Amino acid sequence: IIARYIFNQPITALAAISGTLIFVLGLGTQSVANDFFTGMGLILSRNIKIGDWHIIDNDYAKVTEANWRSITFESISGHQKIYPNSSIAKKTLHSVSSNNKKFHRWTVSFQINTENIPPSIISEKIIEQAIQSPFIKPTPPPICLTSNITELGIEFKLIFSCHHSNW
Repeated sequence: IIARYIFNQPITALAAISGTLIFVLGLGTQSVANDFFTGMGLILSRNIKIGDWHIIDNDYAKVTEANWRSITFESISGHQKIYPNSSIAKKTLHSVSSNNKKFHRWTVSFQINTENIPPSIISEKIIEQAIQSPFIKPTPPPICLTSNITELGIEFKLIFSCHHSNW
C-alpha cells in the first residue's frame, strides 16, 4: 500500500510475488510443524518414554531417544530405527513394557564348529531349544544371529528375555 500511494507504483507484481513466497514457505514448513506438534503431544502425554519396549512394524524395539522431531527405537537385534513423530502418530504401537516393569533382554555369544551344517539350520535349532526352556519368555521371541566366522567355527548370538524376576 505504501508503494502504491507514496511512490505511485503498481503493487500487482509485488502482491503476486509475496503471495507465492508465503505459499511456498507454508508448504515447506508444514511437515516440520506437524512433527513438532505431534512430538510435543507424544512427549507431554507420556505415552512414549525412554526405556519403554514397544512393538512397531512387527518388531520389538526399545525407545532410546524421544524429542520434538523424531523417536529413535533400537530393535532386539541392535538396529536403530528413527521415525518422524508424524509417522508414529499414524502407526499402532503395542506397549510391551514401561519403565516401572522389569523387561530385560539378554545376549549370549558362543561359537560352534558347524561341520558342513548350514548356519540357518543351527540358528533354528538353537531357537527351538530356547523356546522350550522354562526360563525364557516366548514373547518377544528369542532370536539367534550369526555374528562372526572364525577359524574355530561360527559365532552365534542368542538374544532372549527371561521369566525370572531377579535377572
